[in-house]
Amino acid sequence: MSFSPANTISTLVDLLLSMHKEVAIKQKVKELEEELVQAGLWNQHEPRWVHQFQEATCGQQKNFFEWLQFVYLPNLVSGNTTHSYASKQVYIAPQAVYFLGEDADRTNLLRLLVELDALLD
Repeated sequence: MSFSPANTISTLVDLLLSMHKEVAIKQKVKELEEELVQAGLWNQHEPRWVHQFQEATCGQQKNFFEWLQFVYLPNLVSGNTTHSYASKQVYIAPQAVYFLGEDADRTNLLRLLVELDALLD
């Protein structure tokens, strides 16, 4: 195996881009958490159902924002890829639109979710 400066540089660039993307995702998650608090959607206590969470029942959960706060965002930040939504592109913004309906007060929250989706694309 021979040393190739081009391959080494390419690997370093990929690593730096990956690190930058990870930092950007964590920052966007922090912004989302702040917006959830400001919008009164942040829960102080984790619901019981979180420990029995299964993706198949996600659509049946009463509160999309509980799922976002206690399941999706923590798994995203921790890099947990055990859930199938972590291993494939799942856009969160369209799901939020479904739950938000025509609520104009949630425009900033939706914008942040669209931005997060773009970072994960």
